[in-house]
Amino acid sequence: MKRHLARLLLAATAFPAIAAAAATANDPGTAEIDRFLAANREFCRTAPSGDCVDRGLAFADTDGDGAISLAETRRLRAFVGNWYAARSESLHRKDQATIGLSIWVADSLGLERVMQLFDSDGDGLVTRAELTADVKLDERPLPEVLADSEAFDRKAMERRLGPYAALFKTIR
Repeated sequence: MKRHLARLLLAATAFPAIAAAAATANDPGTAEIDRFLAANREFCRTAPSGDCVDRGLAFADTDGDGAISLAETRRLRAFVGNWYAARSESLHRKDQATIGLSIWVADSLGLERVMQLFDSDGDGLVTRAELTADVKLDERPLPEVLADSEAFDRKAMERRLGPYAALFKTIR
């Protein structure tokens, strides 16, 4: 089983090397993601976790209705994919693996299914409350909250992701 997971992880991290050959910094979304990261990287390391989540949601929520639709999810997936293909070689190996694996899991499940996993009221939109249902946001920065087993319900997230959750355990 571990060998199988290692192969899947290797396949997920090989994606950027293949895609990077065709990707450029001018692909749709790459500059937008670069600007978002530049504006928010340090902020999210120090600001309260909820404020960081709000900035991320505002970036994804292009129509400003306070929720993420499937169309907005598709746009964000395309932007992140283009950015990752163009920038993956410059990322720390753990970040490269985590992002590559996240993209692979989202693509494997399908964005429609990913939306369903979080859309608890079935309205076709994912709100802040739905997105963070497994996380207790507080005054600490988001990385600290996510590392806290009391604040981040990993078991609930594992139930959402099903068999794909095991892949993320290999890169902690």
